[in-house]
Amino acid sequence: LYKEGQGEVVQKNLPHLTSPYKGEESNSLSSKKYNALGSSLLLPRYLLPGFYFTGDTSIFSATTGSADPLRWHRWAAGATYRLDAAHLGYFGQYSYQRYRPIFGMSMNDYAADFGSLTFARGDGTSYNVHYFEERRGVTGSVTVPVKRHAFSTAYFYEDRFPQTNFTSGEIAGLALAGVDVDPGIFAGARVAYAYADPELYPASISLENGRRVRMLTSISDKVLGSNEENEQIIFSGDWREYVRLGGHHVLGLRASGGMTWGDQLLQGTFGMGGALGEGLLAGPPSLFYFPLRGLPVSALSRTRAMLLSSEYRIPLLSPQRGLGTTPFYVKNIHGSLFADYGDAWNANNVKKGAFTDFFDDFFLGVGAELRGDFIVGHGLPLMGRLGYGIIVLNRDRLGTFQDDLTKRPAKYGVAILQFGTSF
Repeated sequence: LYKEGQGEVVQKNLPHLTSPYKGEESNSLSSKKYNALGSSLLLPRYLLPGFYFTGDTSIFSATTGSADPLRWHRWAAGATYRLDAAHLGYFGQYSYQRYRPIFGMSMNDYAADFGSLTFARGDGTSYNVHYFEERRGVTGSVTVPVKRHAFSTAYFYEDRFPQTNFTSGEIAGLALAGVDVDPGIFAGARVAYAYADPELYPASISLENGRRVRMLTSISDKVLGSNEENEQIIFSGDWREYVRLGGHHVLGLRASGGMTWGDQLLQGTFGMGGALGEGLLAGPPSLFYFPLRGLPVSALSRTRAMLLSSEYRIPLLSPQRGLGTTPFYVKNIHGSLFADYGDAWNANNVKKGAFTDFFDDFFLGVGAELRGDFIVGHGLPLMGRLGYGIIVLNRDRLGTFQDDLTKRPAKYGVAILQFGTSF
């Protein structure tokens, strides 16, 4: 409202009010029903490159996606390329989040590394063939979030087949050894639970004062579409505690493990070893991979696994500044002292059946890491880790294992160079 002319009060630019001037239309706001499925939803809104270093190879990725303004619908899709397997994969996911529960679906195609297989020649010598398995599958899920809890169930269908080309002689040799390198269809149901309540502050170097819990049960059965020889029940869990000690010093504790019942595969179920990170340019946390620093990446692939980890996380420097006008910002520099204690074994391991001998073969890896929190570009937060881990218990089990980076025997320790946090 304002005065105009001889003290006359005029109402303008307000909805649903009539102008005192003849012939002038009111400036009212119009409304219409919200359309979440407009053409803009299908347009990609970003391009996120990715780089994942496993220790002996690199995986590159590119992701794009979009969402409507109210986040009822979300989608993402992309491609991956694994150098050592020369494999071009893809992935995609969609979720509908207007109501509770949340509905989702995803698809994925990637190559998994299962190390080298040894074959004998007719002259008594031998040679190795690196075995990669391609996995292609789809999943449909329903998730019910309840405050800090989340309950979900899903149906999965995955075809696994060799990405490595074997000769007819190699296939015959594997068959004689009872090795099936073409496992076929895995299909079934998964039930999962998750809980999280940790805190994070601008000056934090880690999650603090809380915990994260995840549990998963997976059942593959011929009734649900799986091959008869691929019927399994898998349970895995992960419990993490973040205890603040003062001044943003943090004690991180982790207990995780998994068990498989049913048909046993050459490839195993759980991988253990290495220091693969979690986060941007690293990857999401997995309930089928257990990092044990001091071992090479996935040195063990078995049907059962157990891991206990502890870290003392120490703030060192907090620069909070960039390098001139370059798009690179350094937030915090911090360190970590760690100990990882664990082992992976197959269900038919007689020694693991007796509790008095259960921990006899467990590895203990200790070491330290220097870590940094950075902002790359103009808003991409990253953590980098540089460190060293060495096995100090059951070193005789290392055999011919080598450090993926230095190619030196693992008994001298393993270098750590990764993106993402450890846990």
